[in-house]
Amino acid sequence: MTTGLIGLGSETASGANKGLSQDTLDKLREVDNNAIVTPIESNIETNSEKQTALATIIEAVKGVDTLVEGLNDEMLYLERSATISNTGINLSIDKGVSPQNISVEVTQLAKQDVIQTKPFFSLDEVISSDGGTFDLKVDGIDYSFDISPTTSFSDLKDAINDHSTIPVTAKIIKTGEDEYRLTLTSDKTGSDYKIEVSEGELGTGLGDEENNVQKAQNAEFLFNGTPISRNENVVTDLVIGVELELTEVTENPINISIDVDKQGILAEVQSFVDAYNELTVLLAEMTKFDEETNETGVFQGNSNITSINQAIKRKLLSMDSENRSPIEFGIVLNSTGQLELNVEEFSAKLEEDPSLVENFFRGEDVEDRGVTTHVDGLFHDLENIVGDYVDDMGVLNLYSQNLDVEEERLNEEKEKAIALLDGKYDRMAEQFIQADALIAEWTQKFNSVQMLIDFQTADN
Repeated sequence: MTTGLIGLGSETASGANKGLSQDTLDKLREVDNNAIVTPIESNIETNSEKQTALATIIEAVKGVDTLVEGLNDEMLYLERSATISNTGINLSIDKGVSPQNISVEVTQLAKQDVIQTKPFFSLDEVISSDGGTFDLKVDGIDYSFDISPTTSFSDLKDAINDHSTIPVTAKIIKTGEDEYRLTLTSDKTGSDYKIEVSEGELGTGLGDEENNVQKAQNAEFLFNGTPISRNENVVTDLVIGVELELTEVTENPINISIDVDKQGILAEVQSFVDAYNELTVLLAEMTKFDEETNETGVFQGNSNITSINQAIKRKLLSMDSENRSPIEFGIVLNSTGQLELNVEEFSAKLEEDPSLVENFFRGEDVEDRGVTTHVDGLFHDLENIVGDYVDDMGVLNLYSQNLDVEEERLNEEKEKAIALLDGKYDRMAEQFIQADALIAEWTQKFNSVQMLIDFQTADN
């Protein structure tokens, strides 16, 4: 006997037909999703991989760019280094100081003048019950203080320190049990800052020779054999851009050699070589194609990326107008495309003439038949080449912007596709509900007829 309405299936307990279930809709939706949404999601994932990889490449190229800019910067070649044969001097050198040798022999350091009073036994002890005038003379200038019968040593200290112009500092020092002394120290070193005291009958002891605990004196030294005297231990007026700080008396001359900072230049070139090699390895991985495994890098065949190494390598293999190449300076591209720095050859070039290295790296003015033209150097050209990729409107930044636009477009496309499928399957679900209701109605009518037929058949 036929089951259900003309064989469409049996009715469930809820009246819904098993043939038009939500499971059927889900399976249909999955097929559509795989055909429409999944490819878009795959493109979004690829876009994300490219953005992450591109950010890594941009960072690496910027690292190379920073080093290239440094090697094209005049300041690098104006840096100076110094060697000092012995202790006794601290040295500060400005950029661009002419390379030179200096000899310094320190025979005497500049000192402040320090004088002290005779002992007194209370901070409130008065200087003199008769009072008087206390006069100081420093650097040719007189300073006068009135001393009353009630003026204490502490009062004199405060009066000196409160004076707006006197180059002297006063302190009270506890020198023993209930014993004190007032000390006066010149603010500056040198014999000009000797503190001269005139105090009449006050009797502080500040003018006594035995209380001059440190005498003011100039620094005295031999500079390249010439006797020199200065009132300070810091000397800045002998060589422009060179500051000498005398720190101790020396038994023998101190030899100072000032030169171009060759180690600094060498280190900068080595950093460039290392950064370039790291970049080439990164780019090779990003653009690879393995014929055996068919594995490809995320930017395989992308000219925006493959052209980076090609442009830099082309310059490194070129020669300038004087037929010089990086090879002459110990910078060589090996068979694997990696840079190698021959430290010995490069150092020899620096020792020969640092300006030759600077001119090749930065460029120079060349005169020919009375006409001067500027020839750009290796790193000047490389700065332009690398900058074309990482400047604000450079190739890589524009490509990054394009990926951002593509990401936005793909996300919008995905949202629209999902919305269309949602609408389609909402309508289909409604249609399935209506169809189920119709089938249920007809099934009920069919069952009523079937019951009548069965009843009549039973009577016969």
